[in-house]
Amino acid sequence: MFGQKWETQGKRILFVYSESPNWKPYVEKTILPKLEPHVVTLNWSLRSEWKKTMPLEAKIFRHWGGDKEFNPIAIVLPKKGKVAVIRFWQAFKDARHGKAQTLRKAEAELYGLLEKINQA
Repeated sequence: MFGQKWETQGKRILFVYSESPNWKPYVEKTILPKLEPHVVTLNWSLRSEWKKTMPLEAKIFRHWGGDKEFNPIAIVLPKKGKVAVIRFWQAFKDARHGKAQTLRKAEAELYGLLEKINQA
């Protein structure tokens, strides 16, 4: 389903986010380190370069990302089973308004899927 490069490197998660100060620092300091070494990232702010530099990742994002609440987003591609999509846009919006439980729930879902990846 996805490239041999991802397969041989154990990559199973595509995380797409942008330069927005609403989430970039949190994503880079809190979420991404927990996803290593299974994560590949795409920067939405640099999407004009995707065609040249990350064609597989861009295709995965376009296929499963949809057209709303797609940034930030995690797309988990397990060896077996259904692809999981965790949308973080609303979670970060809620957190900005003092309601962090939506963000915690999205993170818990993502980390739970990561645990399954590590067990496989």
